[in-house]
Amino acid sequence: MHFVRESKVARCIVLSFLCTVLVGTHDSCSL
Repeated sequence: MHFVRESKVARCIVLSFLCTVLVGTHDSCSL
């Protein structure tokens, strides 16, 4: 379970990073 939770956190970080690079703002990307 702990690994699954960390995986979700890592996924959110990656998504937010990609969104920042592609869109340029976190506001346009809703996690």
